[in-house]
Amino acid sequence: MQPFKNALTELCLALQLLFTGCSRSQIFHLLAANLLAVAGGLLAGVAPLALKGMIDGATAQSVPADQAPAANQLLGFSLAYLLCLCGARLCTDLRPWMLSSAEQGLYAHLRQRFFRHVLALPLSAHLHARGDAKVQILQQAISAYQVILFNLAGSAVPILAEALTASAVLLTLGQPALNGIFATTAFAYLSLVLIWSSRIKVAAGFVSRANFHAHGLMSDSLSNCEPLKCFGAETWAQGKFNRATQELERAWSRLQGRRLSQALLTTAAFGLAIAASLLLASRALISGELSIGGFFLANLYMVQLIRLLEMMSSALRDSLQSLAFIRPIMEVFQQEREAESADQRRTQSEIKASDPRPRAGSMGTSQPIVKAPHIRFSDIHMAFDEQRLVLDGLNLDIPAGSSIGIVGESGGGKSSLVRVLLGLYIPQSGQVFFDDVPIHTLPLSTLRSMIAVVPQDVVLFDATIADNIAIGREGATIQDVKEAACLAGMHGLITSMPQAFETRVGERGQRLSGGERQRVAMARAILKSPQIFVFDEATSMLDANTERQILIEQRRVTAGRTSITIAHRLSVLQDLDLIAVMADGRIVEQGKHADLLAGGGIYAKMWWAQQTGAGQ
Repeated sequence: MQPFKNALTELCLALQLLFTGCSRSQIFHLLAANLLAVAGGLLAGVAPLALKGMIDGATAQSVPADQAPAANQLLGFSLAYLLCLCGARLCTDLRPWMLSSAEQGLYAHLRQRFFRHVLALPLSAHLHARGDAKVQILQQAISAYQVILFNLAGSAVPILAEALTASAVLLTLGQPALNGIFATTAFAYLSLVLIWSSRIKVAAGFVSRANFHAHGLMSDSLSNCEPLKCFGAETWAQGKFNRATQELERAWSRLQGRRLSQALLTTAAFGLAIAASLLLASRALISGELSIGGFFLANLYMVQLIRLLEMMSSALRDSLQSLAFIRPIMEVFQQEREAESADQRRTQSEIKASDPRPRAGSMGTSQPIVKAPHIRFSDIHMAFDEQRLVLDGLNLDIPAGSSIGIVGESGGGKSSLVRVLLGLYIPQSGQVFFDDVPIHTLPLSTLRSMIAVVPQDVVLFDATIADNIAIGREGATIQDVKEAACLAGMHGLITSMPQAFETRVGERGQRLSGGERQRVAMARAILKSPQIFVFDEATSMLDANTERQILIEQRRVTAGRTSITIAHRLSVLQDLDLIAVMADGRIVEQGKHADLLAGGGIYAKMWWAQQTGAGQ
């Protein structure tokens, strides 16, 4: 019983997840659909009773023509039988229409909540799972909910109403043995569901995981089609996908095998129950305890009740099986949202009183409305796991409105520093301060509104160039977008395209070159007009001439604001106020370009190595 109780508890939790936040209109339509289901079940249950009256009337001795009451009685039973059949059919036809309007509203609300929740998850949750897998989780859950709602409102409710009606009528025949057969059969069917439901759920879980794996392989291969072609690795990708689909096929076979085993056992129970009911009803007919109509009614109801039991068992089995396909979305909703993971949050009134965000209309050419903060990293320790320490006692002061460069070997912790600054990662110890205010006390929306990042690997949305730039600031006009594009040095390039700013960039921006994507990201950051700019290898894909032009505009745009530039090409850092060298997760050198060269340390060696390489 315990596995079945657990399954019912999980089913209730799954339905609670679906119905959270549903509207009154949706509740009304669901109740109306269930009332139609009850009405249809009652009419279907009463119909055989009217049929019994017809049979008894038709098999009686001939009725003289002048005995109108007997003829009217036969006509009345016929009319009642017809009305019951038509009424049940009408309820069956109206129920899906009433149910679908509520269903689609519930699914739309679930999609919106899921998308909002996934966007609010911390970065680590996105890095450890593919985005297409979450889409698959949502689609699979909605398909499973469709099965459950169909079985509950479309099958279970009318079946229950019809079964109760038939059982009540069966009691009036005065054949308790028939009721005993039905009760025994019902117990056998429910026992089979109890025993096999957990096994079927486990098999369905294997199907769900195999389906995710196969879908993920296909999505990953199609999104990386170019490297597969360049390396001639299509056969390798096809082999991996073939093995995944074969595993999915085996998982489905196991599931269907367990369903078949349950079906064979229920068929055996069905045969035994029908044989027993036929034997008892025949003996009652021969002894005169049942009329011919009663004989037909007894056997008809027994077949109907067992059919209803089979339908109820199937509905329960399919609903419990569907839980395996809903469990992944429930696990996603159980993940802690990013906004809930910080230690403290200021109240909304405090935020409004000292909100440091720039207001709409402040472009990159103007001075920031609010002074850029003094940034201080204090003894930051952060590790992804016990074996991988990425920041080890990081200490760094960045004066307000200054420009600083961060250099170091790959894996030294430069990108992790930026992610801590943005609140994407929370260090195990240490704090980051903005003007002596710990950033973990700031709402994440406020913190990130102060910072704009231009990354090395820019991923754009499959939208127009204007849309991709406008992401930098909500409510930006096309004139704001064009001005930001000018400052990023790509206005002429965009206007030379056939559709100019309405040019679509393709999935992940693949219709643009790497350098063009970087300049779109630059324009997006300029449009945001933040207090802090972060340039993470922002010009690595640009040619030397374009890079010089962008650097000139970059200095003009960042005047009066704090800028953090991460670069491997040290030539872009010469004119910055401060250069910090990172190694093994901490700052090992810092100073101006000339001072670091004179010191002859790590920076000087990196500089002369690059100069020697450039001269060869």
